[in-house]
Amino acid sequence: MTTGLTAADFEQIKQLHARYCHTVDFGDLDGVVGCFAPDGSFEIESDPGATRRGEHELRRSIGARDGKGHIRHTTLSSMIDGDGTTARSLSAVLITCDFGPPAGKRAETQSGVVATGRYIDDLVRLGERWVYARRCFAGDGGASARELLGKPLDIEPVDAGATRHELSPLDHEAIRQLLARCDYTLDLEDYDGFADCFTPDGSFQEVIRQEGRPEVRITAHGRRELRQYAVTWSDAGYRGHIRHAALSAVIDGDGRRARVSSYTFITQDYGVPAHPRQHGNATVRMSGLSRDEVVKIDGRWLLSRRTFRRDTLPDVEALVGKPLGLEAFGD
Repeated sequence: MTTGLTAADFEQIKQLHARYCHTVDFGDLDGVVGCFAPDGSFEIESDPGATRRGEHELRRSIGARDGKGHIRHTTLSSMIDGDGTTARSLSAVLITCDFGPPAGKRAETQSGVVATGRYIDDLVRLGERWVYARRCFAGDGGASARELLGKPLDIEPVDAGATRHELSPLDHEAIRQLLARCDYTLDLEDYDGFADCFTPDGSFQEVIRQEGRPEVRITAHGRRELRQYAVTWSDAGYRGHIRHAALSAVIDGDGRRARVSSYTFITQDYGVPAHPRQHGNATVRMSGLSRDEVVKIDGRWLLSRRTFRRDTLPDVEALVGKPLGLEAFGD
């Protein structure tokens, strides 16, 4: 587990991710350059010719030059590790665009998903600031996503330290990164990695309803069944094109156990657009609600129970108007 970063380091790096998105989207070239080390670079995995290194070339960034405020880069979730001087980060990113009012229609705007992918970052501390030594964008479903299928994640889990009577900022960060890890390992067919996000007797439930049929619960309990669930998910054939992301996590508990409620946002990238005038080839596939119970074991937070419900299900509608209900565990 990673032990070299503090809660403040994690927060500063996530703020850097957010700052980069804002400066690129609104063409703030000074701001973009300020996110990088003096010899830092930005790369696009599928286009080596797009590489920009150093201040002069970073000012020629295609995104910062052409976005004109209509593009939105949104970092959905991040996993980060490091030694306090250098760090690595893996983040899911959603890129949307507003195309203005549709021609001939009395509608306020027309917008859509342009692409989904990952930012793969190497970071370095300069004085009191974290900056990018290298930032690479890799689209979902691209060559690197397929190469990563089945491989262990090389970002270490967060070591949240000794157990205390209440949740610390580092505990909160570790829990958020646990949710990101669970989603990432499922998407990229790391079956053992997915099972390792749970306690040995942990469980996963997915509530589903097929058209014309009653609701059913898919339940996996224990490492063997959790691993088999991940195998079954990969049999659907998405092969790296799907991205789960946990958003807006609400966490309530003590230093040993906690309950978490988060929104699950699922996107799908279909690869290269079929038509040159097609704006993008990705979409939001579905959204849902995850309710989790997590426990801390030897400094690491793990899922003891996870339940996922799609937003189309009646039991999600039944939560409307009711308290969130994430009170801390009793003894």
